[in-house]
Amino acid sequence: MNDLNKKIQKLLSEQKYDELLPIVNKFVNDNNDNFYSYFLLGFIYNRLKDYDNAIIALKRSLECNTSYLQTYWELGNSFNFREEYLLAEKYYKDALSIDTSNLTTLKILGKFFSKKYNQFNINDDLIKSNYYFNTASDLYPNDDNVILSLASNYQIMRKYKESYSLFVSLKGLNDSLPFYVNYSALLSKIGYNKEGYEILEEGLEKYPESQPLLNNLSSLALADNNYILARETIEKSLQLNNKSPNALLNYGCLYFYQNNHKKAFEYFQKSLKINNQPATHIMLGEYYKANNKFDDAKNSFLKAIDLDEYSTAYYPLTEVTILKDNNSIVNKIKSLSVDKKLPANLKSIYYFSLWNIYKDNQNQEKAFDYLVSANKLNRKTIDYSTNESKRKIQNLVNQDYSILKEPTKSKSPNIIFIIGMPRSGTSLIEQILSSHSLVEGCGELLNLPLALSNNNYLTKFNENKRTILTDIHNDYYALLNNKSENVRYITDKMPTNFLYLPFIIKAFPGSKIIHIKRNKLDNCFSIYERKFQGQMPWAYNWKELLEYYDLYEEQMHNWNTNFSDILNIQYEDIVENLEMHIKEMLKFCDLEFEESCVKFYENNRMVITASFDQVRKKIYTTSVGRSKDFMKYINS
Repeated sequence: MNDLNKKIQKLLSEQKYDELLPIVNKFVNDNNDNFYSYFLLGFIYNRLKDYDNAIIALKRSLECNTSYLQTYWELGNSFNFREEYLLAEKYYKDALSIDTSNLTTLKILGKFFSKKYNQFNINDDLIKSNYYFNTASDLYPNDDNVILSLASNYQIMRKYKESYSLFVSLKGLNDSLPFYVNYSALLSKIGYNKEGYEILEEGLEKYPESQPLLNNLSSLALADNNYILARETIEKSLQLNNKSPNALLNYGCLYFYQNNHKKAFEYFQKSLKINNQPATHIMLGEYYKANNKFDDAKNSFLKAIDLDEYSTAYYPLTEVTILKDNNSIVNKIKSLSVDKKLPANLKSIYYFSLWNIYKDNQNQEKAFDYLVSANKLNRKTIDYSTNESKRKIQNLVNQDYSILKEPTKSKSPNIIFIIGMPRSGTSLIEQILSSHSLVEGCGELLNLPLALSNNNYLTKFNENKRTILTDIHNDYYALLNNKSENVRYITDKMPTNFLYLPFIIKAFPGSKIIHIKRNKLDNCFSIYERKFQGQMPWAYNWKELLEYYDLYEEQMHNWNTNFSDILNIQYEDIVENLEMHIKEMLKFCDLEFEESCVKFYENNRMVITASFDQVRKKIYTTSVGRSKDFMKYINS
């Protein structure tokens, strides 16, 4: 008997259930009244997914012994696996009635109701799950798995402060995969990106093949416009499972932000077929918005909201449709904006949505209240110092660029770099130029800052003076996707490329630089009224925004003093005399005049920037002096 027990225990530890089955069946026949032999048989049938026979054996075990808790757990599991949830709940609760303080039973019940919530999205199940985990926590306050389950539940319940506090308490105590997956997802949700990267790095060291961690990292990288890291992690994730809806969605986002809208749409559709999740509908809406299909965009955003009432889709929805006061959606946004349990970064989106709704309304004071609240909330989540920006800009200005050797060979097509502050009119300039038959608009490319970063452009400035420009040039073109071979120029309208102007002049000698400047207050207000994708940490505090504009203006003065290869245009002059300045720009770029450039608003190219709607309209002057009312409000 002892030898048989040893053999059974050995096979159990090795999980060799097929080999165990005949042995245990014999054990049952030899011990017909032994409850444990029937329990063991039911346990093995469960592992072999033969739930009918498992239930028969486990019920026989209960007839022999009604006080063995594990029999109730296994019976509950049998019915749980068969999705007969009422019977599963009955047996789990029967176990609890025998011992109300048993930790394993409380955990099983908590996980059972959590599973039901994930499957059926019934809030009552989540409340029950939390009840059992809270009871377990009261009895066993140091059990880190119970704390992890509570932290994850609070995250689902949008009790982000409670969830964050519990996750922080687990650092160094729990290194399970669910800890890293759920904690990193929470950090991304509440805008703690720096901490999110740290947790993901730590998690991926322990679980390098974890697809959920790779998906979380690629989502974070996309939010930070780190497309190199995003591509690397997305492709690794898809190698693990090419049917992952989150990985497919992230790949679609990557293609979307890199202006490959055909591929983006393809991957959004692939993701949606597998999982009808709100995030995919939001990105489909952004795709339709960028392609001037506002009705389709509106429908996609509404689908996202139907699936998740806390969705961030409210903001882009307010960009493509007019919502009236007391509309049910408007009332919902108002209630969300004052929900105390929501994090600052999420509430700021709701306030930006309310600004969009009320900005053209007669009640301007209310609209400005919403706008200031939106920016204050967003600023809370950002680590930024004007002095740090000043230090960075001064460092760039102080370099001796004359020591750099120009690239050995230039690639094509040449580039028109359109620089300036964001919202200064760079999208308008690009729309005009890309309407020319020899110019292809490529939008806001991250190629230059990424190429500079790859080559340690400041730390190894002197060390690599002979090769750095060639390397930057080659890396830039290597990152360029879908460039047309039938054009003379492509455009890169990343506005903040103004920071790196000497590198542009020297690394891309055949290219052109057009700098557009806009009235300081109008420009800053146009930034202040928008919620941006990516890193613009200086944009959400009015004083810091004005200070950053001054830094930009000072730097452009330095560049213009030292370099002559820049065409400087004032935005207000363009809207006043459009055709004259179009001819000036085309001449500067060695291009013949084409009437299509004047009719730029007929160009149906994809536009994913904040100016997606303005560039499809004829030139207008209402944007001049737009800051006037806001300045009255902010100074009152």
